[in-house]
Amino acid sequence: MDLDGSGCSGTFAYAFADVGTAPNINEVTILLMASGGTWQPADRGTYCENGSVPSDIWQNACNSN
Repeated sequence: MDLDGSGCSGTFAYAFADVGTAPNINEVTILLMASGGTWQPADRGTYCENGSVPSDIWQNACNSN
């Protein structure tokens, strides 16, 4: 998996990741939430829709692939 970009704000972060093997590579957006000093995967459907994701990263974290 390769990362093509990332960002964070408060307790949330996102990463653009390329997954798969050529020629079947897809870019996905992963939402992460800080927990116990580490980043843990978070449910985009839940946190993007309920307004938890900070507005300064919302576009990239919630409104992409």
